[in-house]
Amino acid sequence: MLFSDYIPVHPELVKEYGELKRKLAEQYDSDPDGYTRAKTAFIQRVHDLARMERGLPLENVWEE
Repeated sequence: MLFSDYIPVHPELVKEYGELKRKLAEQYDSDPDGYTRAKTAFIQRVHDLARMERGLPLENVWEE
């Protein structure tokens, strides 16, 4: 929820995320798990920004 609330009000992140997803879709066209893992660093960064903005402690978005 934090990610989906935060990203629309930051157009530069919307653009960056769109470009990343297009690039990764080509790279991982037959590997949906790889595609998801490859987006994790970006999602983590945005999640961290959103949590910091709200004064919340940081947490990992990807649990193995």
